[in-house]
Amino acid sequence: MAWICKKCGKAVPEGATQCPNCGVKLVMPSSAGRRPMPVQAAKPESISMGWFFSRIFLFSIPVIGWIICLATAFSSENGTKKNYAKAVLLWLLIGVVVSAVSYIAWRWVSALMAEAVQQALSGQVS
Repeated sequence: MAWICKKCGKAVPEGATQCPNCGVKLVMPSSAGRRPMPVQAAKPESISMGWFFSRIFLFSIPVIGWIICLATAFSSENGTKKNYAKAVLLWLLIGVVVSAVSYIAWRWVSALMAEAVQQALSGQVS
């Protein structure tokens, strides 16, 4: 008979010491027939302000910082650090897109203005 994990709700095979789906450690009840209960997870480690401050500086360095940001976003064990790095990458992507659109718009407007100046100087504008 399979038990149900209290954390993820998936079936846990009899005699298992941890849930095969979410990996939470299970405490087997003293009496048979009762469902296993997940062990209380330890509090996640607190991340210092210094870590965030250093990452803001480090991630702002072109190329090298971005590579470190990618590595943090996809390989960090800590969820908070991983999510922060992913947010920085998203802002970086938004910045690149906005910069590209602004550059294209500026080039288009400046070409129109140059053409208008050329026409004004040659006397073609009435």
